[in-house]
Amino acid sequence: MVGKAVGMQTKKPAVRKKRNGEQTEARILDLAIPIFANEGYDAVNMRAIAAACQINPATIYIYYPNKRSLYVAACLTCFERMTRKILAMVDRTAPAREQARSFIGALVAVQQEEAGS
Repeated sequence: MVGKAVGMQTKKPAVRKKRNGEQTEARILDLAIPIFANEGYDAVNMRAIAAACQINPATIYIYYPNKRSLYVAACLTCFERMTRKILAMVDRTAPAREQARSFIGALVAVQQEEAGS
């Protein structure tokens, strides 16, 4: 073997590691959101979220330095998702008054959908 010592392992590409990290971070957020929603901020601890994610609690701290930062990220993620849903329902070519009515209707629809899930 040229250039490789026997028994030496090669490093995995950084791209794959980054993609796995992004997937782990997204999984943490996706599972933390319903936990925070159902139990409330004060009742949640990082160990419970780690258990739901089936990861070591220390892994969460790679992405979020504390519970508050995870909670803020979870809230922002929820707001971004709701905003995308609402804006997708609004006809942006309609006159302003119709857009406002459409926006309010979409807001109510999304809130009802979220409350039902």
